[in-house]
Amino acid sequence: MVITWLTDHFVIKTKSTSIILGEKIEVGEQTIPGPGEYDIADIFIESLPFSETPRSAVMIRTEGVTLVWISELTGTLSEKSIETLDGVDVLLFPLSPQMNGETAQAVIKALEPKAVVYHDGGSAAELSKGIQVEETKAFKLTSTVLPEEGIHFVHIS
Repeated sequence: MVITWLTDHFVIKTKSTSIILGEKIEVGEQTIPGPGEYDIADIFIESLPFSETPRSAVMIRTEGVTLVWISELTGTLSEKSIETLDGVDVLLFPLSPQMNGETAQAVIKALEPKAVVYHDGGSAAELSKGIQVEETKAFKLTSTVLPEEGIHFVHIS
């Protein structure tokens, strides 16, 4: 699959279809209407309402990889939310006033993903200070590129 950023949302192109993560969550031609579980085109999506997020966190399982998208947080993730998101391979988020570097670092520490893919609108230093980051416009993701140890950071521009 390939992950890119387009204007104001992530686009994930899988073997079967595209996923848009932004104001709307779309899988191919279908819009995810709200919290719940959805199985569309070999993609399993769970839209998870957490009290710490004004919008649902979204867990995506496809091509042997589990991705989680969190667009913003109003507080620290609870233990229950962390348990629900256990086993995340890739964490996706846009840095913003609602999801700043400090908040993102706390989420990364809590979830311990194998990779972090983010867009920052030009403020990468806030998150990536002292961290080796892959800079790209399109991140090609397979289960084999995920590290066994440590976290792979990818900044999508």
